[in-house]
Amino acid sequence: SALESLGGTPGSIVKLDESASRESILDSIELLADSLQESVNTVFVLMMVGHGNADSSTWRFNVTGPDLTTEDLVAALNAVPAARQLIVLATSASGATLDTLEQPGRVVVTATKSGGEINAVRFPEYLAEAMSSTVADYDRNEILTIAEAFRFAATRTGEFYDQQKLLASEHSRLRGDDAGD
Repeated sequence: SALESLGGTPGSIVKLDESASRESILDSIELLADSLQESVNTVFVLMMVGHGNADSSTWRFNVTGPDLTTEDLVAALNAVPAARQLIVLATSASGATLDTLEQPGRVVVTATKSGGEINAVRFPEYLAEAMSSTVADYDRNEILTIAEAFRFAATRTGEFYDQQKLLASEHSRLRGDDAGD
């Protein structure tokens, strides 16, 4: 809903639900990539919320059928002509993708710091809260940046574990060019 509030052309936002498959995700990225004009003003945003896991070779986004892997994402994102990309992987074990996905012009947000943080994550809940209200607009300029939304969600995630007197099992990360903007 927050992305839709930005406007844009019809069809520029694709929503997939829990029935999404590896193929439907990759097809959606390809379809959007084909519709984008290569320009310094073009921004591509991919947000994935769900469960992930990692092994010694790759991170996987768990879907019906074969899982989507880090390698699948790299190949799909390399075909996107947008000069700027924002990739949000709000899943368990998503930190395993950081080194592989990071590249010039791309900001990567993960719910965890490594592939070893495998428990269900709270981070997406707080990120959604940040994006759907003005609570995270720290400088009160009515422009919410990913850095502000990330800071809010990371802080609230930490507070959750403190309030529950639990050892935090997730440590979100924000990386990339202009990640702090």
